Amino acid sequence: VKNYEIQDLDKKSDERGWLIEVLGGELPEGCREFGQLHVSVAYPGKVRGNHYHTRKVEWFCVPTGTGKILLKDRETGET
Repeated sequence: VKNYEIQDLDKKSDERGWLIEVLGGELPEGCREFGQLHVSVAYPGKVRGNHYHTRKVEWFCVPTGTGKILLKDRETGET
């Protein structure tokens, strides 16, 4: 699958907890505008998504735990 990127975000921790800046003062490279920000929780063993967008760029952030994101090229079917 092409046109995706994985980035590590800087996690600042101390005795109070932790903080990750997901979106700072500038848009990520390749973004021309900012639309919406959603926060979602996926419970263990549950599936979310199973759809695609024809005119949207999506960014995902997994701040804690692990997850599996399946990407599929609509033209080639490659995953």
